[in-house]
Amino acid sequence: MGQSPNGRTGTLVVLNKSVATATFIDVASGETLATLPTGRGPHELAITRDGRWAVSTNYSGGNSLTVFDVQNLSVERTIDLGSYPRPHGAFFLPGDSIMAITSEASQNVALVNPFRGEIVSVIATGAGGSHMVAVTGDGATLYTGNMQAATVSELDVATARRTRTFAVPGTPEAITVSRDGTEVWVGSNAEGLVSVIETESGNVSSRLSGFEWPYRILIVEDDEDIALTLKRMLERQGYAVTWVTTGAEALEAIRAVPHVVLLDLGLPDMDGLDVCRQAREEGYDGGIMILTARSDELDRVVGLDYGADDYLPKPFPIAEMQARVRALARRAARTLAGAPAPADAEATAPPPPATAAPISPSTAQAAPGATGGPGALRVNTASRRVWVGEQELTLTTKEFGVLALLDAERGSVVTRETLMATVWDENWFGSTKTLDVTMGRLRAKLEDAGADVEVVTVRGVGFRLEDDTCAPD
Repeated sequence: MGQSPNGRTGTLVVLNKSVATATFIDVASGETLATLPTGRGPHELAITRDGRWAVSTNYSGGNSLTVFDVQNLSVERTIDLGSYPRPHGAFFLPGDSIMAITSEASQNVALVNPFRGEIVSVIATGAGGSHMVAVTGDGATLYTGNMQAATVSELDVATARRTRTFAVPGTPEAITVSRDGTEVWVGSNAEGLVSVIETESGNVSSRLSGFEWPYRILIVEDDEDIALTLKRMLERQGYAVTWVTTGAEALEAIRAVPHVVLLDLGLPDMDGLDVCRQAREEGYDGGIMILTARSDELDRVVGLDYGADDYLPKPFPIAEMQARVRALARRAARTLAGAPAPADAEATAPPPPATAAPISPSTAQAAPGATGGPGALRVNTASRRVWVGEQELTLTTKEFGVLALLDAERGSVVTRETLMATVWDENWFGSTKTLDVTMGRLRAKLEDAGADVEVVTVRGVGFRLEDDTCAPD
């Protein structure tokens, strides 16, 4: 959809993909002025600054551009781009005689003169899947996002050459540049991110709260061919990747708190399941995805029981693995940003006085049912700490989130959907089995500590935290 003023009034131009037409609407009156044909699959629209001309890219089999005379409500010409496939984004350069056209199916951006119907030059982007394009105010530099590589290419118009490439988080779709060319803004619909490239320094950052880039990925894999393939692929996506080959090296690297761990189980010095279990026991709360040839259901259940967030049997579809890594990394970025201190640091903190009032998440008063006895459960959401009597429990972020939510609604049922949306993510990609695994660990910790509460399963609905009437006095 595009909007431009013509000589008489404002005209809104709307592309209709399914029927391959463009509708021209008078903004002031809402009257439809004309409906004109486009090529197959019209997608994007560029309009000259004076509003006289509009050009649609037609990328479904036609490989063409349609040039409209907005003032006279007519089709001026159709331009066959020949072998330049799937034209997508379009933008007029200053002067409105040349426009930049991206291609989703090639590694190029074409500069086209729509009034002469010819391609002036083609600039290589260095990566495929160019989606949209932006141009600086002086028309000297273009920026385009490469969806297949998660990069943005900087292109010099005068020399028709790529000058720099920037790795960005997510899949670059929408893109715009400040008129002075100092900042490039890149939007990713799939990941819900907006990142900013500072062109002078080359730094990539995000204006979104709690977001961190680049995401750090740890690959734990003793097969060099598999590891290097994964490493190269993830680095092309812009991740900061570390690769280790043993369980001992993995545990050391996990202490640096990567966002996601890709963990093989068949390691030379120890089982990957033990790496997973020990990492969780040490307080690591980032994402762990097991990548292994063990594909039986029992293996998957055991992996989740040991603390993995996801489990993908080899061989696996690359696109699915990438999607799962993105989902885990986004979640880990939020989780780790607010994670409590490591378990060993919390262990040195003095326990609360025995007479201290238990704290409830909602009222900061005594938790319902808490009497201050040896099995009394107290949850402090402000400090993210939990005690049973005078014993402080060490919980992961997910375990704490589940317990705090159940405690806030003590005696009432909290649905599985509410727990998943609140503690994990409303757009959670994986199985809800991870909730059952977390609940199992939480129950075990409460029982081991002698808590006088129990988590009751309400089959088909959710869970309820209630006083354990069988608890010892």
